[in-house]
Amino acid sequence: MPKEFPRFIAAAVQTAPEYRDKPEYFDSVATLQNAVARIREAAANGAKLVVFPELHLPGYCHFAIDLTKGPEYTGIWAEYLRHSIEVPSEETEILCRAARQAKVDLVVGINERDRKYGGRMYNAALFINSRGDIVGTHRKINITVQELMVHTRGDGGDNLSVREMGFGSASCLICGEHDQPLLKQNYIVQGTKVNASLWPGSCGGAEELPWVA
Repeated sequence: MPKEFPRFIAAAVQTAPEYRDKPEYFDSVATLQNAVARIREAAANGAKLVVFPELHLPGYCHFAIDLTKGPEYTGIWAEYLRHSIEVPSEETEILCRAARQAKVDLVVGINERDRKYGGRMYNAALFINSRGDIVGTHRKINITVQELMVHTRGDGGDNLSVREMGFGSASCLICGEHDQPLLKQNYIVQGTKVNASLWPGSCGGAEELPWVA
């Protein structure tokens, strides 16, 4: 007899971060509020797992595509760092509370600011269980193209462990990591039940960003 696995509804949230015109560029507070609303909406529709896109908080680093802006790039980078998320922090507590109240497991793409090394950022996925506990982060190992201007590579330690969620073991691959067969094999060997596949949204080209004129 084939093994029966628990069934549940998973929500792949497709919503945009909130951006602002220069010199602010990002609005992590509004993006976080929108994320909480989407978590509640997904839960109301029966979802038990809610997954957000790559770097949803505060937004994908599309600005790194065009490095010809010189000083303006420096300003955007500084704001990107300022709006990034430490783990744990006030921002993660808001997400934890939302997951706990909605009774959902949560995977959120974040631009993680390193608590120890303040200028270091990771393209990361934050795992929160339905009890509202942080159960780990996955820091992208295969940094893709222009992201190398922004992010530090994740390490190969606990970063490569599966995370225990309400439905069982979960893993995450971020964008270009889907082209890394050994990463996939690593999670399969550990017995992952669900892999959260995170990708950035498309802005249609750097020229369409609100701060690029």
